[in-house]
Amino acid sequence: MALHHGGKKSIGAVLLRQKNLDRLTNASGHELYNFAQRALNERAYDAAAKAFQDILASHQQFDRLAEVKFGYARTLEESTALRDTASSFTPFGSDQSRRSVTESASMYTDALAAFMRVTFEHPNTEVAARSLLRVAMLKQDRFFDLDGARTSLEQLLVASTAFPELRLEATLRLADLMLTAGNLDKAEVLYQKVLLDRAHTPSRDRATFRLGEIDYFRGNIPDAIKKLQELSRNAGADITNNALGLMIFLQESEKDDPGAIRAFAKADFLKRQRKFSEARNIFDDLTKSYPKAECRDEAMMNIGDLLALMGRTSDAIDSYQRLIADFPESILLDAALMKLGTTYEKALRDPLKAAAAYQQLLERFPNSIHANEARKRVRGLRGDTI
Repeated sequence: MALHHGGKKSIGAVLLRQKNLDRLTNASGHELYNFAQRALNERAYDAAAKAFQDILASHQQFDRLAEVKFGYARTLEESTALRDTASSFTPFGSDQSRRSVTESASMYTDALAAFMRVTFEHPNTEVAARSLLRVAMLKQDRFFDLDGARTSLEQLLVASTAFPELRLEATLRLADLMLTAGNLDKAEVLYQKVLLDRAHTPSRDRATFRLGEIDYFRGNIPDAIKKLQELSRNAGADITNNALGLMIFLQESEKDDPGAIRAFAKADFLKRQRKFSEARNIFDDLTKSYPKAECRDEAMMNIGDLLALMGRTSDAIDSYQRLIADFPESILLDAALMKLGTTYEKALRDPLKAAAAYQQLLERFPNSIHANEARKRVRGLRGDTI
């Protein structure tokens, strides 16, 4: 369908055809609903929104009205995420660089309100429970309203007894929230509850990984490695790569002074809590106090990331450049060059320096996992059409 590439006229014409098909087949909104769902799945958000709105306006007795409202709310959420370019400026996937939490969150107000309407208008339904989960996710991830997210998740745990998968996801979400809030003990208890569910392996894998992280944050490195080793044997797990990455990092760091990895873990935990300035200070102290530590390049990378998150773009660039210059054998060099290019391109709007960083990555690390993206960006910055 690829409607997201068409203009308003194209979308209007396609939607009109779907409305006529719905009318001619006496589908009472079902053809239009199927079209809206396909459009949402294909990220044709304008078309999806218009179709969902048309059902709400013209088919008020539609037998899946709750699903329509939920679909419309999801469309608002996904289309907002597409417009929210804050993540483009962020070195490691958070949405907190260049835009304050409040400014970024305000974009999601309509989506949040739409999900909340579903919970109020269709109580005691699975759709309401799914909407409450989305409310909690938005409050936690976009608004960083941990108290509000916790309230929504606790409501969901009470309301979702008939929906075990939603209840399991709510438990995991609440555990993640407690981890972000710094409450390791409560998070650990909740993750252990997830492990009791023998039927849902992906959730158990996720909980096991988080428990390994908790050991790491506490400085219990051998226990953390043991949990991560168990998880890394499951080649089919989605979380395996993350577990392997952390496990290898911890195994290599065991050669260091124990104080170095404990300091790194403390800073990493503060970063998880979004205490960026405090985390940055500890990473900075680590690079000075442990000059021979294996994890110094990782600390330097984190310093750059945190400076970017704090809006200190020039300082972030200096940190990435220092990493590239001071650690010529680091396995992080290709990633540092990618972040350097991204910062020049997205934050400073300097295409020449961005292209130079990407080109350096391609020349020095042609087999890097970042090579394809760097090559695509170079072409885009040069205006190539092929």
